[in-house]
Amino acid sequence: MKLVFAVFFFLSIVQETGTAEMNPFKFRKKTLAQFNHARRIVASGDISKILEVVKMIPHLNELYYARAYGPAADMYKLVWSRTLEQAAFEYVAEKGINVGSMGETLYHKNYIGFHWLGDIISIIRSVLGFLPEQITDKLNAYVDIVETLIIVLWMGFSIPTKYPLVDGEHFGAGELAFAMRYEIGCYSNVAVSICFMKNLPYQQRPFLPGGACSSCSTHCEFHVNDIGDKEEGELCVPPKGYYEKQKAEVAEMINSSPGTPIMLIILILIFILRK
Repeated sequence: MKLVFAVFFFLSIVQETGTAEMNPFKFRKKTLAQFNHARRIVASGDISKILEVVKMIPHLNELYYARAYGPAADMYKLVWSRTLEQAAFEYVAEKGINVGSMGETLYHKNYIGFHWLGDIISIIRSVLGFLPEQITDKLNAYVDIVETLIIVLWMGFSIPTKYPLVDGEHFGAGELAFAMRYEIGCYSNVAVSICFMKNLPYQQRPFLPGGACSSCSTHCEFHVNDIGDKEEGELCVPPKGYYEKQKAEVAEMINSSPGTPIMLIILILIFILRK
């Protein structure tokens, strides 16, 4: 009976009628969208286009010629990892949100992590909801711009700009710019998220400079445009077999964790059965 009640309670808090702040599925979807948005900005070379305009400014010209901000020819699209989400949960359980390390690289087991945005934008939108509609329509456009700017700056200030990279050095949120990563997982409160990614073998650069999605080991993502035609995106789809690998990791996590909390088991079962 307790199991049935727990399942019922869990499902009740993630219904579409719930707020985005209380819905863990919406959090994952939104956070993943933010990360991929940031990676698309780098892969497309949009930041480099801005730097091209201001490259006559000392120091900024070095960033332009280093191609530190794209375009990227081999950047994967990120997918969510329950294993990495659990790593973030464990980190917070042991050390808290740890705002004193904001901007630094976080370490847990064999994973590396960083602080990211919480759900601040949703709070702003909630406040705007109390204002007249004619005002909120105009302000919402600026909220989107602010969100994009925060994402670019948060990641951009951490991206390494000197090559070759030093073996063993990590870059906090700048790790998002490493093209060969395709998995991420986070744990969040309203203000701050803790996110973890898998470590990578040494690379001289975060990504291969070149036209977006021009050197994929798989193929480009596709989007459907306004008239229904498919268009190539800026990111490469993850390697074949990644999903089966994730399921195996989740199964191993269950087997190696005696006394696994019931809510974690429910989340893992939903993950395994979602496809």
